[in-house]
Amino acid sequence: MTRPALPFLASLLVSSLCLAACAAPSEEAEETSSSEDELRAFKAGELVGPIAFGETKTVAHPATSTYRALSFDAARGDKIEATVSADRQDAVVWLLGASNRTIAKVDRARGTGAEVVTYEIKTAGRYYLAFREADYEPATFTVKLAKVSAPPQPGGPLVSCTGTPRFPITGPIYAKTVTRVDFKRTCDAYGVCTAWQESARRPVTAAGLSVSPSRYVRAELALGTYTSQQGSSTYVCKTEDRGTATLDESGKAASRMQWSDRCNIQGGSGGPYDIGEYRPSDFTMGAGCLSILEQDPPASANFGTQNKVAYLATFE
Repeated sequence: MTRPALPFLASLLVSSLCLAACAAPSEEAEETSSSEDELRAFKAGELVGPIAFGETKTVAHPATSTYRALSFDAARGDKIEATVSADRQDAVVWLLGASNRTIAKVDRARGTGAEVVTYEIKTAGRYYLAFREADYEPATFTVKLAKVSAPPQPGGPLVSCTGTPRFPITGPIYAKTVTRVDFKRTCDAYGVCTAWQESARRPVTAAGLSVSPSRYVRAELALGTYTSQQGSSTYVCKTEDRGTATLDESGKAASRMQWSDRCNIQGGSGGPYDIGEYRPSDFTMGAGCLSILEQDPPASANFGTQNKVAYLATFE
């Protein structure tokens, strides 16, 4: 006698659930994306501190807890780029909102250990970068947080410094800011290439970028720091790009840049350099700035995806 009422009760239950679950999303809900990997609230010791834009931090994770995490504050419209790496190990990274809601999970670079999270902030507030080793192994992570000052400009003009150089100068001038810009293009087996497209832009540290009164340029750019474990010793490695040039009276020169990697036992100094190949580059001095643009590689030498970099330094 009661069976005919069951469909009605089921319908009533579904309607009640929908009233709770189908309400209009809040601003926080719009900030996050759905994920099967929502993280629980952090336990003691997992949230290890803050990180600021432009900062690099080294975080040891002995795997006694599931995650390590760093917090940062961001404004609406900020375009962030977070890079998390673990030498010879695989990192898994989450970008989280204020209530531990997952905005993005990145686990693409299997076998390389480096993961990059990019995101444009929709709501001002506090955010978190959580990470662990893919196989829950102990690891030491290098975490970099950058604010992308401008979105990539696909197909746009290559970076160059314009304006009349202020020669002669009475004393050396030093770079205040340096931005690294990466470009990519694709070449086929016949040597036909697409136009260069800007693929990334981030600030780097000018360990020493200066122009002397004799128009001599010295460029030494700090690209990043990472750690390496060899036996019982921990090595701290620093990567740099270096080059020199003597500008002509119009502020131009053709010279070379060279990537280097220098590792020292933690707390030590004076380790040997691992030197890369020289890369022909064009130096251009302008009004209050200087650009260094790597020259095009031969299209026929390496078909497929080609890369090159530029640096834009400002003096005022």
